[in-house]
Amino acid sequence: DHHDTTVASRHLIGGDLDADADVDNADLALLTARLNQPAQAFPGADLDGNNRINITDLSILSRNFTN
Repeated sequence: DHHDTTVASRHLIGGDLDADADVDNADLALLTARLNQPAQAFPGADLDGNNRINITDLSILSRNFTN
């Protein structure tokens, strides 16, 4: 038996932590609430992949800020 599954493709914006297709105050609040914590606190907020949520992640988010 063969089953096909179609999954919608979506481009993710660096810093769109709430996955609503923009980087705004809601995303900023999510990141700043976990600033200086290990990535395990919110893995999606570790935008540079260094296992810490820090100022570098905030910088990445700010580059894509839309509001």
